[in-house]
Amino acid sequence: MRYLPAFFVALLTCLVPLVGYAQATNTSGFQREGIFGCNAGQYGGSPGTTAAIGGIYVPVNDAAVTLNTGILVYKECVLRGVVDRIRENVTSATVKGGTVAFLTGRTTVDANGNTIQQPLFPVNLRQDQLAESDRIVALDLKNGTFNSLNPAFKDTVTRAVARGYYLSTRQPQSGYGCAYTDDAAALKGNPQSVWTALDALQNPACSQYWAYQAANSNVMNDAADAVNTMLNKLEWAGGIYDVASVDQNGDVITKTPGRFVGSNEEQLLQSGFQQQQSANDIDQMVGALFSGMSSQIIRDNQGLSGLMQPVGSQPSYLDQVAAESSAGLRTATANAALAVLAASRTVEKAYNDTWRSIQSQVTTSVNSLKSAENQCWTNIIQKVCTGAPNSNGSCTAPSGENLKVSTSTVYSQSAIAGSTALSVSSQVTQNIAASDNALRLFDQLIAAVTNTSSTDAQLLAIKQVDSLVAQGLLHTQKDLDQATAAQKAVQQGASTVVSDTVKAWAGGGSDGSADIAWNGVYPPKASQDVVGWCNANNATTQQGWIAKWKI
Repeated sequence: MRYLPAFFVALLTCLVPLVGYAQATNTSGFQREGIFGCNAGQYGGSPGTTAAIGGIYVPVNDAAVTLNTGILVYKECVLRGVVDRIRENVTSATVKGGTVAFLTGRTTVDANGNTIQQPLFPVNLRQDQLAESDRIVALDLKNGTFNSLNPAFKDTVTRAVARGYYLSTRQPQSGYGCAYTDDAAALKGNPQSVWTALDALQNPACSQYWAYQAANSNVMNDAADAVNTMLNKLEWAGGIYDVASVDQNGDVITKTPGRFVGSNEEQLLQSGFQQQQSANDIDQMVGALFSGMSSQIIRDNQGLSGLMQPVGSQPSYLDQVAAESSAGLRTATANAALAVLAASRTVEKAYNDTWRSIQSQVTTSVNSLKSAENQCWTNIIQKVCTGAPNSNGSCTAPSGENLKVSTSTVYSQSAIAGSTALSVSSQVTQNIAASDNALRLFDQLIAAVTNTSSTDAQLLAIKQVDSLVAQGLLHTQKDLDQATAAQKAVQQGASTVVSDTVKAWAGGGSDGSADIAWNGVYPPKASQDVVGWCNANNATTQQGWIAKWKI
């Protein structure tokens, strides 16, 4: 049998700082053998019975089958609800994390050069196309694409391409105006050889104009090809960008195809609805915010990105989903802990009452023996003294001898020490004191678990209960049954000890004989030395005490 001092010590050692409840909503820190394991079913947390029963009208239940049945009921009626809440909490946390990553997974640079996090889908496709085109043009301008141009006008052509791209994308209306006001002056030159000049003009590479046209066409083709590739990838992935990076050559390297990104986010957004749709038990119903997430992105004018935006003074929709599921898990774990605590306290109270009953039986039996011994001394003294003894115990025997009588508790103490049923008073007292402490601590834990003003205090209490269950330090119905059996044994044994002892003192033998005289041995050194010592009407016993007390 497990006694409560160990339980008390273990409970005190559990009182250590623990992590915050928000961090523990995934049940980190809880033990599989604790209140969230089937093991807790044997502590009375189960609505079903875990103790074998029987009677004159009901066949005795097999203990193993009954225990297993009780644990299964605990699993289905208590643990499954907790697991459902854990599933909702963990899933909502996954949905929140995945959705935040989806809405911030693309790094871009704005017009001011600031790095910003964009969703993995085009918020403004035209701007995204321009950004990709800008990236390719800048890459071509910097990576030596124009190195083969004639040095005489390489820089001029490069600047012209860059300026032309900028004007065409940022100020397209400027292309309608002529840059020259005097076309004739622009055509004047003074070549050293007319024929050489004509040959040079026929070669595009020797003409600034045609060199510009070739370089610009090459850059624009690169930009257009990059934009076209981007659009193709978006089409393949249903409008979702790949998770990608740009290597040292400026090439886009796909890490995760966009179709997987989009498919994953679709599952995340519909997870709450799917759980709600497939629920077939009250505990499987998920929070309204979680189940309605896929609808929220349609009816909210901010769309999918609105899930991350605070609503006035309220947290964002994602934060509200996480808070709602965490609150549900806290309630479920608290209810599970309370189920174990309430049932265990009931067992503990019955356990305490049983030991108090044993204590009462032992005390009554001990007092009965002491009272019987006192009456024996009174009866003997009345027989061996002609009158009441004086203050120092002196009296005169009927035969004239001077006596000095004295009493003691030696016979009752001998009977108590020799009885298994009556010699357990110290252990009984210890058990009751420890059980009283345990009941007070149960009340404290129940109050702490129901404390909604401090989630840290609530979590601490739940983890204490979990630790006690995991270590097997709470009394079970089996322990109570053992205490009840001990109670019956003490009741029967104590009653037998009292009746048999008083009978022996009065001169009744164990073989049923009566009026046996005392053998004169005092204090008693063996069980036979007590037989007949209180047989006050027996002359031999009277003479024995006269001889003992004679002065």
